[in-house]
Amino acid sequence: MTMDQRLSLKQSLKLQQKLILTPQLRLALEILQMNRLELEESIFQELEVNPFLEAETPAPEEGSQHEENPPVDHVAELEHLSNLLEEGFRSYHAEQTAFHYGGAEEDEEERVDPLSLATHTETLSEHLAWQLQMNDFSSYEVKIGAEIIGNLDSDGYLRVEPEEIANGLGVPLEDVENVRRRIQEFDPPGVASRNLSESLAVQLKVSKLGDEIEMRMVTELLQYTLNRNTEQLKKVLKVDDDRLRRAYEIISHLDPKPGRNFSTTPVEAVIPDLKVVQKGDDFDVILMDERIPRLRLSSHYRKYLQAAKDNPDIAKFLLERYQRAQGIIKGIFQRNDTLLKVGRSIVKFQKEFMLQGPEHMTPLTLKDVAADVDMHESTISRITTNKWIDTPWGIFPLKHFFSSKVRGAGGETHSSIAVKEKIKKLIKYEDPARPLSDDEIARRLKSEGINIARRTVAKYRDALGIPSSSQRRRLKSG
Repeated sequence: MTMDQRLSLKQSLKLQQKLILTPQLRLALEILQMNRLELEESIFQELEVNPFLEAETPAPEEGSQHEENPPVDHVAELEHLSNLLEEGFRSYHAEQTAFHYGGAEEDEEERVDPLSLATHTETLSEHLAWQLQMNDFSSYEVKIGAEIIGNLDSDGYLRVEPEEIANGLGVPLEDVENVRRRIQEFDPPGVASRNLSESLAVQLKVSKLGDEIEMRMVTELLQYTLNRNTEQLKKVLKVDDDRLRRAYEIISHLDPKPGRNFSTTPVEAVIPDLKVVQKGDDFDVILMDERIPRLRLSSHYRKYLQAAKDNPDIAKFLLERYQRAQGIIKGIFQRNDTLLKVGRSIVKFQKEFMLQGPEHMTPLTLKDVAADVDMHESTISRITTNKWIDTPWGIFPLKHFFSSKVRGAGGETHSSIAVKEKIKKLIKYEDPARPLSDDEIARRLKSEGINIARRTVAKYRDALGIPSSSQRRRLKSG
């Protein structure tokens, strides 16, 4: 027997671990990621279509009548209800699928759930993830890209440092920046930028609008541009009124918030999911869920399951609705329980922030909180996405409290967010005639026990959207 023949007879055993995403698990994950407004909307949608769910109401007053028993003719009532519901679902489903090519009906088994149809629109993350898959990216680059997209805020800006992503994935910073630059040119252009100037510059590049004049106006001269300091702009750019007017016309077509068209919640409607309450020198966290209806299973319709035992079709339909109702109630409980545990963990780690403010933020990672509450890091990521918390220092997204570590002179660690706050404060109170250089800021931070390089100061300053010392001097003297 030849070696090739021996190799062809060789058997191999390959063990694979797969997560089977059942409808119940998918529903639980959807609920876990909902913020307060999304959950409230979804509950009202589900109450309209699921006969097994009802909102809890206050106990009836003494002497009031409360119907406990279903009608005598269970089967007739059940068939009537089932027909109405089926007709309503078909009508609703037809409206939702009218825009699909061909208009072919889906099998009953494959229908999208009415709750999903009623509330789902394409998010910015989904839009970008689709482009990530459609473009020529390696699996390695897709992994990096997914992490970048997962850390964008609702306006499309990257709110974590690229270094944090590189460290978290264990990949070179250069690779993260290369993928990020390509994502910036996705639709909508300018996403994944760290500040307004960078986003507008990318949009100018992608749109091929304007030239060096517009590019300088949105980068080195952005403050002049925003303040409409036309005289200083004409002087620095050496242009006349007509050319400056054309430049402003071009810039007016750029979007300072490239991701906002994908946001499903209006900016003014930010409502916290959690609230920090102080109790002496300690803090606790409460759920802000007073407007969210409390759900329970309807005993009225539970009895119909028994009545439908001789009609398999009706029984199947009602059983699916019943199981979904159970899943929703359980999913909401798990979401609230998880959110409260994670919120309390974050506040425990960030006690100094709660007491003294942003300059006292503590370095914190998903891994820290996951270990504290005994959950997986992916669960922490899901439950903190698009959730807000009301603190003594204002309302913040939960993800605001996660930041990388900056080593101090004595080996202690500082939060990158706290360091940025110190840089912002130093620049705010600097002498306008003698703006602090990045070297001087680094020296002053070192005197406070924060030992970071000049280039790190420059990176943080840039992330804050603050011009360099030379640019600030020109702005203040102009």
